[in-house]
Amino acid sequence: MNFPYKLKELRKQKNLTQEELAKEIFVSRTLISKYENGAAYPTRETIEKLALFFGVKISDLVDEDDTATLALRQLDTIHKLNLVLQIVIILITLSAAILSFLPIVQGSYYDYANYQYAPGTSPDRVPFTISPLAITLIRNGNPIVLIGMISCFANSALAGFSLRFRDNVWLRFISYALFVVNIFLIFFSIVFCAGYASMYMGDM
Repeated sequence: MNFPYKLKELRKQKNLTQEELAKEIFVSRTLISKYENGAAYPTRETIEKLALFFGVKISDLVDEDDTATLALRQLDTIHKLNLVLQIVIILITLSAAILSFLPIVQGSYYDYANYQYAPGTSPDRVPFTISPLAITLIRNGNPIVLIGMISCFANSALAGFSLRFRDNVWLRFISYALFVVNIFLIFFSIVFCAGYASMYMGDM
């Protein structure tokens, strides 16, 4: 017996409609219908929910040579890959967002305020450190770092939701697309901060 037939039989044994079963395992009735028609195959998480609900083993639902088992293996690989990618996205974007608050940009300026003119001398050059966000908000007015920080925090949140709702394809797609945008924002933020540090000559 294959998975669609087994699922249908187990549901009928409990005198449940597709709608009732769907509510029990928190999926849509349409998805249950697709499972029973062989039009779709569940994730391992859904298989585990079904096995727990019906009080059977996973092996009682899917045979080793069942198409559903092969589909599950493919889905497991996809989910594992997505898990790794989303964790990488969270680590990179969250780190970039946090770094925007830290005083990591170094430079120096001429201290004219304490300079007493004397022939052949020049003001002392004083080193400084400043956060990328402070450059954006206070010094330069270029919003690139601010935009990047907000976008990175949003990307981290989306990646987190993608890990929570693993079957939501749109969340994954938006998370990946936003990450590509953030790579460019991070790059241009670095270029902006480096340019500021090397060219800044005014008073702090």
